[in-house]
Amino acid sequence: MSNQIINNENRISKNKAIQNTKKSINEKIKVNSLLQRIVSGQAGVVLEE
Repeated sequence: MSNQIINNENRISKNKAIQNTKKSINEKIKVNSLLQRIVSGQAGVVLEE
């Protein structure tokens, strides 16, 4: 394979890793926001037996 193809594949792999990291961070932010609202009483939690 040419260097250009290898470089393109490496770039794609890095971009995918960055996107996965961003998605993970965004999911953590959503969970943290929900937890903060629960703690502050802005959101309720229903527990069933």
